[in-house]
Amino acid sequence: MFPNSFFMVTMSDASFRSYIGIFFVGLTLIGGVGLYITPMMSEIPRVGRALIKAYGKGTPDILLFGDSVMRATRIKRCDTGSSTIDTLLAKELPNLNWVASPYSASSMVVFNDLLPIAMNRPNPPEWIIVPVNMRSFSEEWGTRPAYRLDLDRALIRIKFGKVRLHDYFLVWKYQFTKALDMEMEAWRNQTVAYPDFNLGPRRKLHDKSMDLPKNLDCLPHLKEQYRDVLRTKFIYHYLYRLDPENPLLQSLREIIHSVQQSNKNILIYVTPINMQDGERFVGHKFREIVQGNVGVIQTLVENMGVPLLNMVDKLPPEHFIDQYAVCEHLDETGRRFVAAQLAKVLRSEPFKKP
Repeated sequence: MFPNSFFMVTMSDASFRSYIGIFFVGLTLIGGVGLYITPMMSEIPRVGRALIKAYGKGTPDILLFGDSVMRATRIKRCDTGSSTIDTLLAKELPNLNWVASPYSASSMVVFNDLLPIAMNRPNPPEWIIVPVNMRSFSEEWGTRPAYRLDLDRALIRIKFGKVRLHDYFLVWKYQFTKALDMEMEAWRNQTVAYPDFNLGPRRKLHDKSMDLPKNLDCLPHLKEQYRDVLRTKFIYHYLYRLDPENPLLQSLREIIHSVQQSNKNILIYVTPINMQDGERFVGHKFREIVQGNVGVIQTLVENMGVPLLNMVDKLPPEHFIDQYAVCEHLDETGRRFVAAQLAKVLRSEPFKKP
């Protein structure tokens, strides 16, 4: 009996191991298929490839991270300028070589994932420029499953970093299942409550009653008709209380540490927001809370020996586009202002070519 029982147990264990092996091989194959399908739809791996391509043309002096604020030029019908922040900055400092890495969503964790692609090259950029988008910390943005960018981050690791088996699982999960749809549905069913404001069910904050005319930028006299909607959007996007332990801030710490360890320079700047309209529709509390949140960021970066270029309240309402969305997108005059402020800082620093 013993040999037969032993044989049966051994065969069972072997079969189990075989099934496990087949499962992981299958998962890897599925992930591999997804790996080649998904980049066609995913912007961030293309950003990583663009970084490597830029190095093929020479060593860039400056790496400029960015989000849609850098290149959003598409909506404002009354603004015909199409120059983007990175191209304007290149004109301000024509003797320097640039590489810009913008993508459609702002996430400090993705900047942190992309940074090693540049810093691990033989000649890293002399300067790294990192924007801080205040809306990225909000309930509207910071908790949204789609904006965790799990799939994109997995693709970065697979293509450019230290791949983990779990990354292939993420490719399978988000490419071949409805996991993200289910996570988004659960997210919509949550209640949004900030320390100073209770906005109620999130679903109501995203239904059609919250829609605004897309040409609001060019028709500012219409804003008063939508006072309640604008008030709610400004609260939802900006009036959280920023926790110093926020994961995005931890990524910012890691970015600064990585650049400093490489003995390179880093410039952190806060992108402008429509502060005047925020105060107009919410009241004095708007400025108080936003400035308090910026103060958290300022304390973090200055404690690490890095100055903060704070442009949060430097532009009036007429220089913001896509105002129906209450966001940070700028017209060309606004983008030109941001580029000029960045150039001013870079000119004031002794710059050594690598």
